[in-house]
Amino acid sequence: MRKSKAFLVAACILQFACFSENARKVNLQIPGPAPVTLAEYPEVAITNFRVEKETPDFDISKELVDLLAFELGREYKGKVVLRTVAWNRDGLVEDKAFWKTFGADAEKTLFLTGGVRYTQEIRKAMIDDDMKEIDGPFKNVTKGLTERRIFSLVLDVCLIRANSGEIAFRKEYKEARTFPNPNQPYSFAFYELLPRIEKRFLREIMGQERSQDRYLILK
Repeated sequence: MRKSKAFLVAACILQFACFSENARKVNLQIPGPAPVTLAEYPEVAITNFRVEKETPDFDISKELVDLLAFELGREYKGKVVLRTVAWNRDGLVEDKAFWKTFGADAEKTLFLTGGVRYTQEIRKAMIDDDMKEIDGPFKNVTKGLTERRIFSLVLDVCLIRANSGEIAFRKEYKEARTFPNPNQPYSFAFYELLPRIEKRFLREIMGQERSQDRYLILK
């Protein structure tokens, strides 16, 4: 039995070695399938997003909409406009009748809308002497507990057809980042997390090329 296992392992190693010698790893830019054909819509209307918890002195929805409008306008050949929705009840995204009425004057419009949740929390963490920044902002920290601030951004993005009120695309994107500075500004972390989600979303709906590794078999 042991001889059989040893022979099998040896055969696998030999096969892998032969594959490595006869294959070359290449990186390809492969277009991804777009969930919606934006070229069919002459206009994309970006609405204000529903914010789960408003933040004083920082308009999360406005910052989000401004970035989406700017970046989408660079790739999309149609017209990008802004619309305002009164988020006065739950289930509005799924309400087909509402979106048909809301887009009655623009049946060939595609609505870009959704919700956003931005949270922060402080956690305790152990710190060793070799982890401290001697000349940094934490030079007075001694060995023991330290505080770290964690920011989390969740974006529920929807594309809704104005003529039918149907959801053409919906996906939840998440990004989080831990900062060693317990006094990290609320807005600073947001501006760092949002572009990560925006790039993933636009790459997906535009069907942009994605970097993927493939193996080329050499004969």
